[in-house]
Amino acid sequence: MLVECPNCHELYDNAVDDACPKCTVTHEIVCPKCGNTYSPSFAKCPYCGVNNDAFVPVPAATLLYPSIMYIDGEGKDRKTAALLALLLGGFGIHQFYLGNTRAGIFMLLFSWTGIPSAIAIGQGIRYLKMTDDAFVQMMKVMRQNEELRKSIS
Repeated sequence: MLVECPNCHELYDNAVDDACPKCTVTHEIVCPKCGNTYSPSFAKCPYCGVNNDAFVPVPAATLLYPSIMYIDGEGKDRKTAALLALLLGGFGIHQFYLGNTRAGIFMLLFSWTGIPSAIAIGQGIRYLKMTDDAFVQMMKVMRQNEELRKSIS
């Protein structure tokens, strides 16, 4: 798959090279399930076995340049999402913050049952345990799923 280097903006095939041939910045995939990083040359996460076909590689430079994280993650902060999930998650506020309007509406409609509160506490803890790279990857996957849903409708 062709990727653009965040450092020099050179396009290169990450199936052939793990690093940009021009500036040698390495790129890695962050597994959304376990949060570990690994080379895009692997077909599956070597730590938990999740297939990486559906995931877009996250540049390792996001660790060095946090502004890239906000561009890729659409400005959504992991800690803010976790705090909203833990404090107001029973009403789906964190889902609205993350752009999941449909999930937010369902959580709001069923908030009287207490089930969304339990789900939100689990999601809040999950967001706190995630790395920033894994959170950005999760946001990318959510964005791709939403685009796919819109194209099907």
